[in-house]
This record gives sequence, structure tokens and C-alpha cells, in this order.
Amino acid sequence: MDSFVPGPATGRLVGAHRLTVQVRPDPAGEAVIISLRGELDCYTGPVLGSTVADVVSDGGQKVVLDVSGLTFCDASGLGTFVAAQRQCCRGDGWVRLAGPSHSLTRLLTLGGLGAALPCFRDVAEAVAEAA
Repeated sequence: MDSFVPGPATGRLVGAHRLTVQVRPDPAGEAVIISLRGELDCYTGPVLGSTVADVVSDGGQKVVLDVSGLTFCDASGLGTFVAAQRQCCRGDGWVRLAGPSHSLTRLLTLGGLGAALPCFRDVAEAVAEAA
């Protein structure tokens, strides 16, 4: 993962939906942090999908998705999380969610994804678990 160089924050406006994505390495070098702000749905999911693909192709296999800034997530957003987990697991990595809201946690539970996508209170806790 030494070759990973974070890019600038990217935001895409898709119809009435907006998702801003920022990628950065965690200070300890254990993972890549992808911060999400806005709405994750069928219109904006491809933004996250391509970001994860870029991170993985740059050598990042351990990803913390900071979802504390999500204002909305639907079932297609959950599918994007699962696809990200599959991409990272191909290289012995993982995806962890940091800072999910009560409604997102409930959606993960109802979707049966609680065990597949571990949730942590915040980014620091998710990264500490990686060490």
C-alpha cells in the first residue's frame, strides 16, 4: 500500500442527487479511508464503485468507508457496499463502515449484512481494529 497516493475530493451531481467522495490514507498506514457525504443510491453508487476500484488498483485492499456524512442510503447503496467488500476481499482485504447512522445500521441489519460489513463508531475505532 506504500504506492497509494490520495486524490482530491470528488463530487458528482447526478440529477437531484449528490455524493461527495474523499479518499485519504489513514495516518498509521493500515487502511484507506473513503469519506462519503450526501446520498448513496442507484444514481450515485457508481461514483463509490469506481472510487473503490481505483483504490484497489492502486494497492489499497483495506478500506474504511466513513459513512457518517451520508444523509440517505437505499438498498442499491447496500449493494455498492457489498460490491466494494468483494473487490477488497479478492486481495485479502476488507471493508469496514465507520459512523453509520441509526437508520443505516437498521438497513444493514434488515438486509442481513451486519456480519459481512462490520460497523464501528468512528474512523479511529475502525482503523484501530485493523492494527
